[in-house]
Amino acid sequence: MIAFAIRRFAATVLVMFGLSVIVFLIFFATPGIDPARQLAGKDPNPATLTAIRHDFGLDRPLPVQYGLMMKHLLIDRDLQSYTNRGVKVIPELVSATPVTLSLVLGASVIWIIVSIGLGMTAPVRSSERRGSVS
Repeated sequence: MIAFAIRRFAATVLVMFGLSVIVFLIFFATPGIDPARQLAGKDPNPATLTAIRHDFGLDRPLPVQYGLMMKHLLIDRDLQSYTNRGVKVIPELVSATPVTLSLVLGASVIWIIVSIGLGMTAPVRSSERRGSVS
């Protein structure tokens, strides 16, 4: 049982790592998209782009950028929003958690009610199609 739990935990860690790498690559390694240019606003000068790349570590290789992002997110817990400079990401996520959980709970209740209703009507409808109504 413990070996099964360890395998499951290892698989979970591997999946979470893979997802974080994929999301990171989508946002930072998409060809033709420069995150510094998006942060700088309309018509930025080269000095502004260089400063933004240095501030956010975008002038470093991708593996180093990924490591810095994970360090700021998981260890330091001081990851800042790229679009709203100065806004910390972790407190924003924590403040949105109750609303998210209420949406999940509401969707679960609706999903259960609809699935029970469909499960109860399926046998009745199938018996009507065969022509034998009991």
